[in-house]
Amino acid sequence: MKGKVMQLCVPVLAFFIARTFAQSRGDQENDNAKYIDEAVQIVSTVFHKYKPEVPPRKHYPDPVVLSVNLNVLHISSLDIVAQTLESTVELEVNWNDTRLSWYPLVVKEITVDEKKIWTPSLHISNVAGEQKEVDSPKFVIKSNGRIYMHRRLQVKTFCETDLTASVVDCDIILGSNLLNEKIINFDMNNSACLLSRTAHSIQASIGEPNLRLVELPMLKADATFPEFVCSLNIEDSKCCKGNTKGMFSSNNNAAAGIPLIPYIFILTVLLLFIS
Repeated sequence: MKGKVMQLCVPVLAFFIARTFAQSRGDQENDNAKYIDEAVQIVSTVFHKYKPEVPPRKHYPDPVVLSVNLNVLHISSLDIVAQTLESTVELEVNWNDTRLSWYPLVVKEITVDEKKIWTPSLHISNVAGEQKEVDSPKFVIKSNGRIYMHRRLQVKTFCETDLTASVVDCDIILGSNLLNEKIINFDMNNSACLLSRTAHSIQASIGEPNLRLVELPMLKADATFPEFVCSLNIEDSKCCKGNTKGMFSSNNNAAAGIPLIPYIFILTVLLLFIS
């Protein structure tokens, strides 16, 4: 009797398992289709009549307010003679563009190309040469119209140094040569300068961000341009593993740590011997 019951139960159980699996797979495929359909509809709707040339100044004449997180991932070197600092930074800037908001059902965010949206024309202002993109910039739009820009850069920045100093302050400055304070400004209450805890070639700390207003009369008279400034405090502690020449580098042999005393001693002995 038990054997017959088992013979009946096993096929029935297998049928229900297969049906449940098929239903689950069908639901997943249906959800994927809904997601794609909604995403396509969102892009078609929010970008209809959208002009990326126009800044999202919802409360005109107030400027577009930018929140910034500048994270120094790695400090490579400080050249005290050339007065340059080499580092890798990760930059996140976010702002509101309510023209690109929607009521989310499934899709909470979309990723778009930079050319499709208005973006603040930001760059590292005190760069010494061309800045290099480590990877492609990413632009994510949330359903509430908040836009997040992510960039990772390798930069060489100018840094005023002193050959006799053991501590140097180096700034990384973010700004725009195109947009003045009437168009953009920085939200200093929701911005930060960060220093990664990963190993750096030199020992450093980072302070709170500062806001500067600078005049660029060659670009626009009677206008000031906002700058977001992160200040690095770099020490020549000669403490770090593998760095036997000290923290600071230089292009001349003396500053690079080549010992001169043995050569002076040998030269003195030879002069005494000759005389």
